[in-house]
Amino acid sequence: VFLLPILLCGYFAFARALFRSGTVALLSTILLFLCFGGLSRGQLRMVGYPLYVAFQFYLVALYFLFRHLENGRSKFLVAGAAVGSMVAVVHIYYFVQLMAAVGAFFAFSFLFRRDDRRTVWAAAKMGLLTLVFSAPLLVLRYALSYEIANPFDMQERHLLYLTDAIRVSNPLEAWRFLGPIGLLAYAAIPFLFRRARESAGIMFLFSAMVATPLILLNPLAVEALGRVMTFGLVRRFVLLAPYIAVPG
Repeated sequence: VFLLPILLCGYFAFARALFRSGTVALLSTILLFLCFGGLSRGQLRMVGYPLYVAFQFYLVALYFLFRHLENGRSKFLVAGAAVGSMVAVVHIYYFVQLMAAVGAFFAFSFLFRRDDRRTVWAAAKMGLLTLVFSAPLLVLRYALSYEIANPFDMQERHLLYLTDAIRVSNPLEAWRFLGPIGLLAYAAIPFLFRRARESAGIMFLFSAMVATPLILLNPLAVEALGRVMTFGLVRRFVLLAPYIAVPG
């Protein structure tokens, strides 16, 4: 109960920095609340899990990135990298997802908004600073880590076999995670592409929406990530895109 308002406030701040509109941010937050399960007892229990706590840090780190793009102050970029390193403290999975989101934002900005050098360089600096801040924490976590005792986590689950040797993440998991609203958001990709040149926030949405299937339907990426973080966590990359913000 304590953490759910913090999650909603974090999402509102992120969406407001993304769209620079309090109205759209409020609508996106209401949609997040409804899609998150409302006051469902199960969802309230889950919001305290490390995965969801890391999600809150993830949103705040991205909030600082877009505040930097809004006013150019370096302190916001440093703050974003510092909060990004805290993601690594809470949950390694969301740290990998943060790096993927910022990396996709950099790559797509470089491809489609190369004239906006400030955005390209901000994404690059954010990624590099976060890695620098996180390196000591990651080394410490690795040194203190232990073998996974739960054999269920090591099973090769949630996969779709295209051949005996080629497999991707099962798309049915996307339906389970995102529901109809999340999948409908992907229909907005052409609209996002048309508007991406006008707004860094829309470019971020577009890059995350496109990068998600490029990861989950790429046999090489699924295989490599699955060996590092288990295939069960790889399927959660479907949450890489802030898809609820798109209908907003």
